[in-house]
Amino acid sequence: MKLKRPKQPKSPEKPLPSVVPGQIQNIITNFIRDAAESTQEPATGQDQVIFQWKNGTRSILDSIKENMEQTETTIVIETPQVEKEILETLSETAYKKKGARFMYITSWDLATYGAIVRKMKVFGNIQFRQLGSPAECWACTRDAQEVIFAPNAESEEEIIGIASTDEKYVNFYAQSIGPLLLAGSRPI
Repeated sequence: MKLKRPKQPKSPEKPLPSVVPGQIQNIITNFIRDAAESTQEPATGQDQVIFQWKNGTRSILDSIKENMEQTETTIVIETPQVEKEILETLSETAYKKKGARFMYITSWDLATYGAIVRKMKVFGNIQFRQLGSPAECWACTRDAQEVIFAPNAESEEEIIGIASTDEKYVNFYAQSIGPLLLAGSRPI
């Protein structure tokens, strides 16, 4: 797999929207940049890939949906905008896995999605959270075993993220990104 180095933001005068001004974006961008400089191939451990590059929204969405299917106890998902594919998979998976807990954090347009959110909350194992400002990243953590994160970008080609089962990446999410997302959102 050929790795692409994350691109620098095009214009420092034009900050990306954020939950906590620039904090999540900077943390993820620096973390991915450091990973790109230190990693040439996907890292593996005992015949299992523990680190993979994700290029573009399609790759990230597919990984999040796969993680939902693999969820045993808890999954937290954050996207820059509501993704219908995520809602569909969330509905199907939460119905099948009543013992698991699901959380979806995004910038909800409740005029459009309010009725859907109310119907899905009836399952009892889904929590929806509204971001206080537009999201600046894609993020997902499953069962404290795997994480996916990528800073949002203006174009599809600029979205580069990682998926990892490595404990240090999982802990990084749990200690840095997760608390910021929760602090910058409220339950619906």
